[in-house]
Order: sequence, then structure tokens, then C-alpha cells
Amino acid sequence: MALRHDDSTINIVVVLLLLLLLLLLCTPPRTVLNGGSGPTIPRPVELRSKVLSPSTVWLEWKDPTLGRVQRLTDSRYYNVHYRRMMTTVASGAVGRDASESGGAGGEHSAAAGRTLSVVVKATHIVFYDLQPGTRYEFKVRTVKDAIASEFSDIIVNKTYETGIKFHSFAIA
Repeated sequence: MALRHDDSTINIVVVLLLLLLLLLLCTPPRTVLNGGSGPTIPRPVELRSKVLSPSTVWLEWKDPTLGRVQRLTDSRYYNVHYRRMMTTVASGAVGRDASESGGAGGEHSAAAGRTLSVVVKATHIVFYDLQPGTRYEFKVRTVKDAIASEFSDIIVNKTYETGIKFHSFAIA
């Protein structure tokens, strides 16, 4: 016994399948941040920066899920955000270097530009072409299987000023 369908039933089924396909294609990949429902990833820790030159900064961090070796063997990557800052010294406060305090000391920051983002497949990155004598803030998060961790704590550091002044002297 053969089943017979009229054209309207077939049209309804085709339209429903197309709507389902459209819904699947238009839904963005799931990103779950800590505090949301579903699986979470620990955020990067021990963020450190080292100024290498007036325009270069080395940034590194630890991923708590990688153990002592810190070698990536899966599809995870890191989303590194950084931005240039303007600083003003708070009245009566003496600013300390970010490498000593892990932050901006007695200074306040205001956005000097938009936040830029870099994708990295390692637990370090070197930033080139930065502005000399400028404070930058950095933060990192881990992304694995479309799940993103919370961002690390923010670290602030300042690139060296340009030019080294030499005193002239005469050789007699």
C-alpha cells in the first residue's frame, strides 16, 4: 500500500526544513562565560609584562589547565586584548612602575583608543610598534571549543621613552 501526499503537505514540510536550516545557520556559536550555564574554563593567571624597548613589550601568562610545561596540545587559543592609556597623576600620589606593583600605582586611566585584540596559540606574545613612553593595559582569556573563560586580571606597563641622551665631552 503506497502513501500519497498532496503537494501542500510536501510544501509545508519543505518550508519547515528550510526554516530549521536557516535558524541553525543564523545562530552564532555558543560562548559561555564564567557565571553562565554550562561548562567553564579557568581564566589565565600570573600575567606578566616586560618592556623590551620604547616600542616593544613581551607579555606572558599561565594557563592553570596546562600544568607545569604550559604546552598547547589541543585547539585552544588565547584572546589577548590591549589598549593604549592616558594617565594623570592623582594629586599627592606618587605613581609606581607597573612591574613593581602589578598595576598603575597612584594613577588613573582613561581610554586613549579602542581596545585591540590578537589571537595567540601560545602563552606569550611580543607586541611591536607600540608608542614610546606610553602606558598600555593588557588582559587575556582562553577560548576552547567555542567556550571562553573570563578575562585575566588586567596588567599595566609603560614603554620606555625614546632616545638616550648622551653627555658630550671633549677628549684632550
